[in-house]
Amino acid sequence: MGLFSKKKKEESISPPLPRMPNFGYNQPPELPEFPDDSEMHYEPTIADIKNEVGKDDDEAFESLEDVRTEEEEKLSKWKKGLQDIKEKLLSINEELFEV
Repeated sequence: MGLFSKKKKEESISPPLPRMPNFGYNQPPELPEFPDDSEMHYEPTIADIKNEVGKDDDEAFESLEDVRTEEEEKLSKWKKGLQDIKEKLLSINEELFEV
């Protein structure tokens, strides 16, 4: 026999394997039922959160712009009123202290 020659396969007779008792393991497992849509809980994604935060920021920015324009209008009215008072005081001062 050479180094690479095939060995004859010895045939052996093995006794039959014993049968195992069936404890219900061969039955297919019961599949879980899918929950109803009403039972589903939606988890927001990061993109959803960013969009919501962006909407809130836009709304806050718009309200700040509205407040700023209102305050500028009030300030311009006050400046005009102060200018009118200043002109009246100057005219009174000229009439009283004319030389």
